[in-house]
Amino acid sequence: MKSSFETHIKEFADHLRLERSLSKNTISSYCSDLKTFAAYLDSKGVPSFEEVSSKDVEAFISEKFTPDTSPRSQSRMLSTLKAFYRFLNVEYNIKDNPMESIDTPKITRRLPDVLSVKEVYSILDTCNLSTYEGLRNRAMLEMLYSCGLRVSELINLKISDIFFA
Repeated sequence: MKSSFETHIKEFADHLRLERSLSKNTISSYCSDLKTFAAYLDSKGVPSFEEVSSKDVEAFISEKFTPDTSPRSQSRMLSTLKAFYRFLNVEYNIKDNPMESIDTPKITRRLPDVLSVKEVYSILDTCNLSTYEGLRNRAMLEMLYSCGLRVSELINLKISDIFFA
């Protein structure tokens, strides 16, 4: 891979970390996608990201995405490329964005699995109410279930967040 590719990928990773505060895993995934794209471009003789046309992107997509590639994987790769080219447009004033004409696949949202009322009561009944930890655990489980909170929301809950009336 040529150094111009590597330089832009590193700068984009810094942008994601410093300006967008994305997680290490997300940044790693974005960079992996960009390295795959850069290797493809290098193999086709495209000298830099600035020289990419929408036809290059379409050819990459048709080669990279097999019928077995999930729409979620396709969408992530394309969103990476779109974000990257928005970055290049701002940082390097690239006029031609090859991603403008590329559509991302629609992803169907799957409803989450939920517990039955019986399963919830079964979990609640496992708490030993004769101990402090058991009372605490029961209160946490009751909050999760009755308020529909996520675990992260429960963990970050403050007394000032509760409306007692």
